[in-house]
Amino acid sequence: MVIIVRHGETYANVSEGAQPLLTEKGVKQSQQLRDTLEKVPIKKIISSDLDRTLATAKIINEKHDVDIEVDSTYREIYRLIVGGPKLTSRPFRKKEDKNRAESICKSIQSMSDDTLIVTHGNLIRYIIARALSIPKKKCGIFIYLPVVFLF
Repeated sequence: MVIIVRHGETYANVSEGAQPLLTEKGVKQSQQLRDTLEKVPIKKIISSDLDRTLATAKIINEKHDVDIEVDSTYREIYRLIVGGPKLTSRPFRKKEDKNRAESICKSIQSMSDDTLIVTHGNLIRYIIARALSIPKKKCGIFIYLPVVFLF
């Protein structure tokens, strides 16, 4: 089983910030997710290299004590790929991000069991849409809570 989760709420969710940290609510969300996943066997954690995902991964890992693999490949993707708002997007990243998302989807298929991935909302939307074979822009789950998606 591969488990994919979004980081907890950050200050960027409530105001702008370049490298946002988890809010108090985001820490509590991550702690609740940690407690929910306590009895789920997790042998490996992969996290985006950004502070918000690493903080979420570390909180979840308090109940598992496994190595956390930090990988920038799991950073957020360009919003328009999954139907997000145009004004805050970075169009120069579109092709690169789509290729990266496709690479992640392929790697998940061969991933070992009991792996937890901590990443970002738009990338999760992309993965879900691809797994369910629905158009990426129709995967309308804009996620503001940590979410779990199982393969």
